[in-house]
This record gives sequence, C-alpha cells and structure tokens, in this order.
Amino acid sequence: MIRILVNNALWSSAAQLFNRGGLVVASILLSTRLNTDSFAAYSYFYLTVSMIATYAALGMGVTASKFFAESSISEDKPPIGSLWLLSIVFGVIVSIVLLTIPNSWVDGELDTPSWLYAVGVLIITLGIIPNGGILGLEKYAQATFVSALSTIVLLVGTLLFSTSGNSSHAIYIYIAANLIQTIGTVIIVTKTLGITYLKDTIIFTSESFNKILMFTGPMIGVSILSASGPWIMGRIMLTQPMGNENFSLYAIGMQWFSLALFLPGMVSRVLLPRLIRSGFEYNNVDESKKTVRYACLITMLLATVTACICSILSPWLLSMYGDIYTGKSWVIIGFLFSAACLAPANTLGNAIISKNGQLKWLIITSTWFIILIVSYATTIGLGIKGSIISLFIAALTMSTLSYFIAKRMNLV
Repeated sequence: MIRILVNNALWSSAAQLFNRGGLVVASILLSTRLNTDSFAAYSYFYLTVSMIATYAALGMGVTASKFFAESSISEDKPPIGSLWLLSIVFGVIVSIVLLTIPNSWVDGELDTPSWLYAVGVLIITLGIIPNGGILGLEKYAQATFVSALSTIVLLVGTLLFSTSGNSSHAIYIYIAANLIQTIGTVIIVTKTLGITYLKDTIIFTSESFNKILMFTGPMIGVSILSASGPWIMGRIMLTQPMGNENFSLYAIGMQWFSLALFLPGMVSRVLLPRLIRSGFEYNNVDESKKTVRYACLITMLLATVTACICSILSPWLLSMYGDIYTGKSWVIIGFLFSAACLAPANTLGNAIISKNGQLKWLIITSTWFIILIVSYATTIGLGIKGSIISLFIAALTMSTLSYFIAKRMNLV
C-alpha cells in the first residue's frame, strides 16, 4: 500500500504544483505590475472567494472523496448524485446572497465588485465535488493534465492582460483559470463513473440524507473553521495601521505557508481514499498503522526540508515581489516553519476521518481555531509578527492533539 500511496502522492503533487505554483508565479508577476493597493485587492479576492467557497461546500469535498472511494468497493451505491446536486444548490444560493448584500461586507473596502465575488465563488464551488471525486477515484494522472492547462491560462493571461495595473483584469484571469479547472475535473469524473451511475445515485430518501449528514455534519464545522482562521486574521490586519502593506506581506507569507505544506499535503490527500479502499476499518490494521506512521514521517521531513531550503533562498525569493519588501525575508521564514509544525496534523486528520472520527477532527480543528484567534488577538500589536506567532502556536497545538487522539484510536 505504501508504494501505491507514494505513486499517487507524486501524481497529486504534480497536479497541485501546477495549481499552487502557478498562483505563486502569477502573484510574483502581479506584485511588480500592480501598486500595493491593487495587489492587496487581488490577494484579498482569491483568499476571500476560497474561504466563501469552502463555506458553500459545507464539508462536502471530503465527503465526496469518501463516497467516490466507496463507489467501487461497496455493494450499496453511495448517494454521490444527491451530494453533487446539494453542492450545486448551495453554491448558487451563496452566490445569489453575495449579489444582494452590501459590497462593503465582503470587499474589505478594496472596491472589488460584488458580482466578481459571486462568480468566483460559484465556479470554485462547482468544482468541490468533482475535485473530491478525483481523490476518491484516484485519477491523479488525468487531473495533472487539467491542472497544467489551467495554469497555462493563468500565467499567459497574467502576462498578456495585466499590464494596465488594474486588479480587476488579474481577477478575470484567475476566475477563467478556475473555470477550466472545474470543467476538466467534471469531465474526468463523469467519464469514469458514467452518466447512468451518477443519475442512479440521485436518491432523495431519509436514508441517503442521513448517510450524507452523518459524515458531512462535522466536516461542515471543520471546513468553516479551517477557512475562517487565516481570513479573519487578514481582515483584522486590514483595519490596523499600515493595513494594506501588512496584508500584502501576509498574503505573500501565506503563499509560502501553503507551499511548505504542498508536498506533505499531497501525501495527506491520497491517504484517505487509500485507507478506505484497503478496508481500513475492518482489515489490514497493522499495515494501515504502518502506512500512517510512514506518512507522518514523510510529511514532517518534506515540510522541514522545504522550509530549510526556502529559508536559505528567502532574500532572493522576496526580492521577486519588488524592492518594497527588501529586508523582510524573515516573514517567509516564519510562515515556512509555522507550516512545518502543521504538516503531520493533516495526515493524522485524514487517518482519523477514515475511521469515522469526523467529530474528533472537528474538536481538534475547533481547538486550533480558538488558539489561533486568541493568540492573534494578544499579539496584534506586533503586526505581521503577531500572525506568524499565532500560526506557529496553533499549528503546534493541532499536531500534538492530533497525534494523541490518533494514538488513542489505535491509528499509529
């Protein structure tokens, strides 16, 4: 199982490298073409639509991974079609709400039209279930080609159409790239299972809804808390003195925070469907425990090595964003090592979820969220340093708590 896990992780890494790497490169290009306010508006936009789309998804992405993984091993067809329809409905509802509420509620006073937020959220939300299907069906190779195409659109569009210094043009390109990503994943999932199978799993019975809610319920809280923490810090930061400048640094730091979790995240992502497919709850417990232990060690090693290498290169990396950030390479270093502390938590979390430990994972995530916000509230006077300290403390707590709960569940 470890060999399959590694192979899946490599393909998943390639797909995510295009997605996240493309976003980082696009941000670097935009930071030299946009002024500070426009770059802050662009960064705030993609952070906000990602967060709101996570709200609209209501934890259905992980549920989709589980259901799609079960589609080939369970005698009873999981209600994938019902789940997909619910996801679409919630995405449309949230988008309509964004069009009707005052723009100032979501734009962070950065003057981005509300209809752009609505369109961005809808497109990302429509991709939640098929992205979960990619994981559950383990169609990582096909997804890599879709990610490559999406990234090409993002980078070429950024080079060609972002010369005006207008953040709206950059946002259009970001939305177009996500649209291609969503369409591609829908095609892969539909071709794999077939239209007939998906139609047959549109089941509106109390049993099907109970099955969805039993797994999705706790994951709704997990998704909301996970997305809200970094966004709340960023929103508060914008209200402080030098808010736009600090938020731009924060956005850059979060990109490298995500990059440090990139390879560890690929191991974590492929662990859940692999454990489900191997009959984790019923058979091969010793092998599964060994796999989880190896996965944790791999994620810790990958995150630490990434943090060390990028820290050495941090002065050069930050210089790519423009001379305005010269001398602040410590920001990247702080975010990188905060991410390294968080790396094993995601792997352990997927192991916990695979054994129907959604409620336990919600408790862990709630603890992380409370510590993150309380820590930031007490260090807000430190500016960007306060966000780094808060991320580090919360990450360390989450990883430690995840390990002890996983140990108690006989998962490691």
